[in-house]
Amino acid sequence: MTGGPEAEALLPALGPHRMGKGCLHVKRLALVDDAVLQALIRAGVKDLSARWPVYRV
Repeated sequence: MTGGPEAEALLPALGPHRMGKGCLHVKRLALVDDAVLQALIRAGVKDLSARWPVYRV
């Protein structure tokens, strides 16, 4: 799980979840806000692209 401060701001709006060392765990995908999950994924890709240019999308 990456994304820095942008992801940290989105997590409270996601819905029921747990954070592992580097993972985001959800029990039921139906209980998670789809738009927030998409934003978290985008934030993660953006963060990875900034850290490791080989992952530029």
